[in-house]
Amino acid sequence: MSLLFWKRRPKPVELKIKISTHITLEWVEDKKIRPILAFNYFNSNKNLNFMAQVTTLTLTTTSPVELRMSVVDANNNNAEIAGVLSGLSYNADTTQDIAVTDPSDPLSVDIHAVSLQGGTTVTGIGNFVSTALQTDGVTPVFSGTVTGTLVLVNNIVIAVLNPVLAFNQN
Repeated sequence: MSLLFWKRRPKPVELKIKISTHITLEWVEDKKIRPILAFNYFNSNKNLNFMAQVTTLTLTTTSPVELRMSVVDANNNNAEIAGVLSGLSYNADTTQDIAVTDPSDPLSVDIHAVSLQGGTTVTGIGNFVSTALQTDGVTPVFSGTVTGTLVLVNNIVIAVLNPVLAFNQN
């Protein structure tokens, strides 16, 4: 019975699939860009690249956390906006947490806890000029000051500090 099955097998069918994609970009005049600063956590190694926007961060150690800043459109599901971001500064309650611009990367901020419990709100402030232009082809869609906030919660359990020097490889 199996021999008959193989003799009567139908011929292979050739399948052709055509995929067509059309993308149309339109500028809508009455939709306003609402740029805000976003705090982004970025982790990269040879197996994984990961970036997430964060609005709340729980600190569980006193070691610094490095966050990268970007400008996003609050009216468009926090989609990133292309442009030039400069002059970043950060306000925080320095009795709770410290947030300083990373000297090696002006778009990064290093945050670390000062107190073991508590927390604060960090407000980032910077100047932003979008690369998207208005209909005149010269004036940026947005140029001005942008701000963003990050809520920090300190939850550090340390019985006794015993500091030693550690060698780390990046």
